[in-house]
Amino acid sequence: MEKHYGKEDEKDVQMIKDLYLELDLPAIYAAAEEELFLRIETHIRQTYNGQLQEALLKLLKQRYNFKNSRLSDIC
Repeated sequence: MEKHYGKEDEKDVQMIKDLYLELDLPAIYAAAEEELFLRIETHIRQTYNGQLQEALLKLLKQRYNFKNSRLSDIC
């Protein structure tokens, strides 16, 4: 990774992309993001009520635009 990261050559860029996929980093990131979303959502639901809760949940859902994830059912 150190040899290829930050380089603009197509071969270097492709090596980094292949490494990301080999390490399954997109899935790891998506799982961490989903976990964080659920923790924040739970905190909002437990801490706030009424219009403030609705507004915070709306902002949270806008921030985590989960069109292509498992969270699309929740949002």
